[in-house]
This record gives sequence, C-alpha cells and structure tokens, in this order.
Amino acid sequence: MFIMNEQKILNRSLLKEIVLEQKQELRNMPRGVPRAQLTPVADFFRSSSQILIIQGVRRCGKSTLLAQFLDALSPQSPIPVHYLNFEDERLVSFDISLFNLLLEIFYEVNGKQTLFFFDEIQIVEGWERFVRRLHNSNNQILITGSNANLLSQELGTKLTGRHVDLELFPFSYTEFLKYKHYQYNENQFHLTEKRSELHQYFSEYLKEGGMPTYLQSRRRAVLSSLYEDILIRDIVQRYRIDNIKLFRELTLYLLSNSTGAITYSKLKDYFHLGSVNTVIKYLGYLESCYFLFLISPFSPSFKKQVNAPKKIYVICNAFIDKIGFHLTDNHGVLLENMVFLELRRRFKHIFYYKTQNNLEVDFLVYDHPKDARLIQVTWSLIDAKTKKREVSALLKAMEETHLSEAWILTEAETDLIQIEGKTIHIMPVYQWALLNNATV
Repeated sequence: MFIMNEQKILNRSLLKEIVLEQKQELRNMPRGVPRAQLTPVADFFRSSSQILIIQGVRRCGKSTLLAQFLDALSPQSPIPVHYLNFEDERLVSFDISLFNLLLEIFYEVNGKQTLFFFDEIQIVEGWERFVRRLHNSNNQILITGSNANLLSQELGTKLTGRHVDLELFPFSYTEFLKYKHYQYNENQFHLTEKRSELHQYFSEYLKEGGMPTYLQSRRRAVLSSLYEDILIRDIVQRYRIDNIKLFRELTLYLLSNSTGAITYSKLKDYFHLGSVNTVIKYLGYLESCYFLFLISPFSPSFKKQVNAPKKIYVICNAFIDKIGFHLTDNHGVLLENMVFLELRRRFKHIFYYKTQNNLEVDFLVYDHPKDARLIQVTWSLIDAKTKKREVSALLKAMEETHLSEAWILTEAETDLIQIEGKTIHIMPVYQWALLNNATV
C-alpha cells in the first residue's frame, strides 16, 4: 500500500528503514542519569501483564528511560524489543491501516520478540485497537506520550483494566545531584562543608530546573525551542487553535504569574476571550501536555473546589526564570514552584488551604485522610511579621484539619516550633527534598 506525504512515499522499504534507524538510535542513545522511575518500570514488567503508559512533558527523558530499562533488562545481548517513535516526520502519513505492515517489519527485523515500545503512538487515530490486539496475543507493551488527553480518550473505553499509568517529570533535585556527579548521604547534613555544597547546587537547580535537554547546553535558545514545540506542536496544531497570538499571550501570562491565583472569568475578561469555556479549554490543553498544573483550595464540597480560584504551577523552574516575565527577583516563586513539583512527583491530590478566617497555607497533601499534611513555603522567616503570618496560618489550619504536625520550608533556615501540642518543623527545601525523597 502506498500513501503520499510531502517528502517520500511511506512504503515497506521506507518503514523498514525507519525501524532499523530508530533501533540503532535507541541502542546508541546516551543513558544519562538513572531515573527514579527505572525501578518501578523494571518491577512492573517482572510482575504484570498489563500495558504500561508513561506520560510526561516533551523531552523530559521518556525515551532515555526506555533505553535505561533495556540495559537493565538485557545489558549484554542486542535490544530484544520492537520499537517505533511516531514523531519521526517521515511517519506523518502513518495511519491505522499500516499497523499490520509495521508488525511484519518488526518480526522481519527483530524476530518474534514479545516486548513492544511505542513513543507518541497516540498521534495515530485508532492506535488503541492495534495495541489491544498485541496485548491479547500476550505481548508486553510500553507506551510513552506527552499528551495525557490524547492517551486517555480511548484508554478508558477500549483498554479499560488493561493499563497502568506512570508519570515522568524533569529531574528532581536528587536526580540533578546525580547529573552533577555529586554524592551525599543524610548523615552529612550536619557538616558545614557538605551543607554549603548542597546549598550551592540547590541555588543552581532552583533557577535552571531539571529539563535534561536544556541542562546539557544551558542555552536559552534550546529552552525557547522546547517551549515553542510544546505550544505549537503539542497544542496549537493538535487542537487547531486559530488565534495563535492570543494563545501565546495567555500562556506567557500564566507562566509569568506562576504560584499566583487565577480565575477563569478574570482571564476571559482580561484577554477578551469569547467565554469562560474557552479559558477552561485552553488551560486544559496546557495541563494535558504537562506544562502547567492548576490546584484548587481544599474543600469537602467538590463544587466549591471547581468554582474557587486556582493556583498555577509550571513543569520546570527554567521556564519561569528564562521565559517568563518578571521585573523583580522571583526567588520566592521559584522556591514554591519547586516544592510543588517535588510533591507532585509523589502525590496526586494536592490543594492549597484557606482557613475560616481567610489565612492561606500553600499546600495540603490529601491522598488519604490519615496521611494528610500541611506545608508552608517562604524564602525566609527572619522578618518577625513574616514568621508570625506563616505560623499563624499553619496553626489555624492545623486546628481545623485536626493535624498535630506541619512544615515550613525555607531557603536555608532550620528550627522547631512546639505550641499547645502542635509541632511545626522548619527546614531548608534542599534538605527536605533529599530526606526520604520528600515524603514528609
């Protein structure tokens, strides 16, 4: 079968060429920093027959994770996997009718392997039918994607009960230290020299973030190109947004107001959008490709959560610092955004908290009532007014939520406050992020 595109005819010969090239590229791909998710992926394939879906923002290291997993699976022998990245521009005309030809080429090139890896397969309409057929034939399948909406549209119907989701984020602070080849252990936190070194690396991570491709060059042009790919390729082209200029302005506004509160109605008025639904749709696109996250205030009423102002967080601090617009030092914003990302790597349900007398606590983690925790983030508590404000908000929130412990995370300060049976731990973010992988 022959399908025309702007460059070449996508026939058996070209498809086989792409499969062979991509197999070699996967084999030669730099392995980089061993990701924290490597162990869960390996454990999954040893114990489960379900389809594994790895989701995350573009260029956060999903393909590298695949290569690392293959090394762990078979460090000596050739790669025992069928692999295709559907973002190859030569596959622009690939459609569901070509999946059987692809399967024939896989078997011709790799033999009768039972492990299949697909990058961005959700680009192909109807992909889930092919994956279901593979799964029904007792194959193991790993899929990566940078758009949660496109992946989930059919997962809930055609592949119900057959898949497990795993999210991959840019480097955590722990992984950043590995990237810098810096070794530490928790017992060294009391050593002045080690604290100084960790703080120095933390200051770098706070501004540069953890996007692997950007860290390799530290060139703003690389980050800008990635930002453009997310906006244009992942959103504008896929969702056919007509007013690109307005969408860019809205995204830059959100990026420049990270950690701040927004309402859909105010954004509609400010950008002269037709309706609140348009705002909700645009923000949903940005969330679906893992560029932005919105959190609501905690409330037993779901309706109140939906209608209340949302706080904005961004996938990587480098976007805030290098792409976003800010006239003053934004270190407080970067600190809070980093804490959110550390929490989001480990918890699904994150809120901010408003007390009955309208005091605010930055985060309430609430994956389970017995495991709830309150976290406040501030650059410094040296100023007496700041300390009183942050402590008062926490104490009131602890009273209302019946929690006896809470945390204030700072840039460098350590302390312990005990009042009326309540304990507030004050610690530097860089220590908190490393202690028990930020589970406190």
